[in-house]
Amino acid sequence: MSPFGIRDDQRVAVFIDGPSLYLATLNSNWEMDYRLLRTHFNNNADLYRMFYFTTLPPEVKENEEEPYSPVIKLVDWLEYNGYEVNTKPTRYTYDPEGRRRLFRDDMHVEIAIDMLETVPFADHFILFAGDSDLKYAIKAVKRRGARVTVVCPKASATDDLRRAADRHIDIGDPVVRDLLANKRPPTTDRTPRRETVAAGGVVDPVARNTPVVMSRTGAR
Repeated sequence: MSPFGIRDDQRVAVFIDGPSLYLATLNSNWEMDYRLLRTHFNNNADLYRMFYFTTLPPEVKENEEEPYSPVIKLVDWLEYNGYEVNTKPTRYTYDPEGRRRLFRDDMHVEIAIDMLETVPFADHFILFAGDSDLKYAIKAVKRRGARVTVVCPKASATDDLRRAADRHIDIGDPVVRDLLANKRPPTTDRTPRRETVAAGGVVDPVARNTPVVMSRTGAR
């Protein structure tokens, strides 16, 4: 039985706020295996689509060195392996002293729009996110007849978000962790490159599935 309350006769859509999920699993002392995540929903429901949202490192100028970012490797792998990935670059802003800072950004608007557009195609929405900004999107989806389950840490789930959803699942639940945790050993290779596509169009990622969180942190 799935801990997410899904059934094989349900049309399910999964929405993942990438930075939010990364922080949630990090704080719960485990790491998501996105291959296992997709396999679980494929095997236990009529899976419509899996959406992944994240910000990317800022675009660099010609004379600037491109920084290493594991999130780029992860996004590349997800796109090859059945996820619909939605990204936008993190923007720079400047403080009063003229120093460049990373703009604190998120993709809540994009998540909300895609959720509403998916209502005609899914009965049950699984949302891996914990921000209360999404409560309005959750309520709108429910008014149109769909069920919404929110997956995020119990400690950080606001009352508004938990009240808006039909069900809340703690990402730190040992059942969820044991089912979806990445059990592959970490790699010491930190060379940025695109993954090699194996036979059948399935990628075997070399690096761990660990995105860099850009949306809530600023450069100092």
